[in-house]
Amino acid sequence: RREGQTVAVDWPAARGRFDLAAREGEFHIRSDVRGFGLAIEDVLRVLAFELSLVDDVLLLHAAAVGPVDAPWVDLFAGRSGVGKTTLTERLVATGEEAVSDDLVFVGMRNGRPAALRTPFKGSTNAPRERRRESEIRAIALLRKAGAPSCRWLEGAEKLSRLLTAVVRYRPLTVSEGADVARLAAAISSPVCELGLTLDADPRRVLGTPPPP
Repeated sequence: RREGQTVAVDWPAARGRFDLAAREGEFHIRSDVRGFGLAIEDVLRVLAFELSLVDDVLLLHAAAVGPVDAPWVDLFAGRSGVGKTTLTERLVATGEEAVSDDLVFVGMRNGRPAALRTPFKGSTNAPRERRRESEIRAIALLRKAGAPSCRWLEGAEKLSRLLTAVVRYRPLTVSEGADVARLAAAISSPVCELGLTLDADPRRVLGTPPPP
């Protein structure tokens, strides 16, 4: 729960408080319960969510992957189980670099949306090689499909679908919701709905994104 500038956690497996202004806190994680490691990760995810609101950046449930020599990455967004980890490992196996396969901070840099450095690797077995900020070329909203497809979104549909990828661990206040909507609306990168099958080449299906 949020208490002013303090995040308080009171779970069966974890308890503690974190001061968002001072950027410090203390948590006690029980090691005698199942999911000890998951409890640590869940605390970190909650803190990342709260810090994203304070720092005026978006936290998206997405993978971020790009070619080694490219200054950009593509984001592949979607809920757990849609295939972000599998896609990340396949692209890394072809020689690309991954920022994360699960959570990505998105901020504005020189007027352009960028994937920021993140401490979250996710569950992928692929190494997280890219640790620099990278321009976001495109954002693909993943869905499982019977046949590969790519449909580019515009206007209100683009914004509403993009908002579904924003991480939330509690209901937002009215002002927080307005800030999140403002940040999402500022993302000029092309956004598409990407339908993939298990054997589809994500790069081939995505193709070349239209200009922002």
